[in-house]
Amino acid sequence: MIRIRRSELLEFKCFLDRLAFERNYFAREDITLHNEALVSLMAEMDEHVTGFLMSEVQYFSRILLANQMMHQCGMIEQMPTVEAFLNHVKGLSEKQAKDLYLTSIIERSTDDPLDEVLKDLEEDDYLVHVEVRPKDIIEFVQEFDHLYDRLITYFERMYKQVFEPFKDRIMDILDVETRKFEEWHQRDPDQFVKVLYKMNTQKVVDGTCDSDFYVSVAYPGNISFTMVKNQPESLYVNFGYAVADFFKATNSETMIKLIGEATKMSILKLLAVKPMYQSELAQELELNRATIGHHISQLTEVGVIQIAYSKGNRAYYEINIERIRDGFNQFVITLCDSGGACDE
Repeated sequence: MIRIRRSELLEFKCFLDRLAFERNYFAREDITLHNEALVSLMAEMDEHVTGFLMSEVQYFSRILLANQMMHQCGMIEQMPTVEAFLNHVKGLSEKQAKDLYLTSIIERSTDDPLDEVLKDLEEDDYLVHVEVRPKDIIEFVQEFDHLYDRLITYFERMYKQVFEPFKDRIMDILDVETRKFEEWHQRDPDQFVKVLYKMNTQKVVDGTCDSDFYVSVAYPGNISFTMVKNQPESLYVNFGYAVADFFKATNSETMIKLIGEATKMSILKLLAVKPMYQSELAQELELNRATIGHHISQLTEVGVIQIAYSKGNRAYYEINIERIRDGFNQFVITLCDSGGACDE
């Protein structure tokens, strides 16, 4: 049975979306990765997700896709491959496939342990929810396999033209900063842990309370290069963005345009009342989860919504009113700088 933590899904499912932003920021590097091409490819893959395949299988496919791309560029160790997943599915019995499907339904609807929930299920209820067969998943994986080959080509090109040169430039910086953290940790471990937690919430440093901590050096756009302790071989690249840098790199008009769309405004209005999770928003607005996920991804990128908290397997989103104010203030400044009629 395949079990995936919701935190892992949330971390990886936006991976390809973020590549589009990195492409825009590093346009001066002559990157030929096009947002439209990525969107088109992902849309093709999504078309193969039919009614019997729940969203978790789709997300798992994207996780495999992202991990494989990162591995082929030498950025992470070997992760589960498409072939491994395919072999796993081929080995599933009809009963195991039903368990896989049912598990996802249960995890979305209750916090109770799986075994306890299964005891309470009637046989009729069990059969109502089970529509997936091993061969259905196999066909799906085979369909998106050729799309994976096309995506890896885009990713390798971007990695070689942008991230490899950046990696070479920051090795010395990482070495110095890592040594500083090691000395600090040895000198005052209690203070180190206290400050580390604070910095971690600001997404400046990722680490643990143990001696195995991480040091990151972030650049605008926010590509951060991380090294575990003082080991160059442990260097890896984090993909992400800093909201402040996003506004500097693009323009506040981007935010204005996004939140001016009817659906996104409806999402913001709902989140202004209370934090909600993705499926709840989809149900309230009578939209499918893929559409809501697309809007949430865009709103998260410009920082106007954020994850408030997680409960069980659900991430609850809330609006970031301060970021919205900052965006509108910057928009006003831009208008004034362009010679508009502004009050002193």
